[in-house]
Amino acid sequence: METTFKVTRFPKTSSMADEVCLLAVKSNGLGVGERLTMAHFICYMECEMIRYPSMNSGMTISKIDEYHLIVDKDNEPLLEIMEIESVELPPLDFDQSAN
Repeated sequence: METTFKVTRFPKTSSMADEVCLLAVKSNGLGVGERLTMAHFICYMECEMIRYPSMNSGMTISKIDEYHLIVDKDNEPLLEIMEIESVELPPLDFDQSAN
């Protein structure tokens, strides 16, 4: 099963959340064996919280299940990441008439 990351970025700002969004998008473009996992994202965020404690104070990572996590800061959502199954759509045929 091929998966992709669906990322929802909420209005409250955080440089760490912005970086995780970027990593998720880049991961979606990699080959199947090269993609990041939820564990990679959690590890990265935990390391950033240790590196920059004042900037990331009040931040929590809530793992809903192995395919879904939410990042909050001061009880306001910053970021939601879900690993979902990729759906292959057939290419559109523009040569067909609309009628």
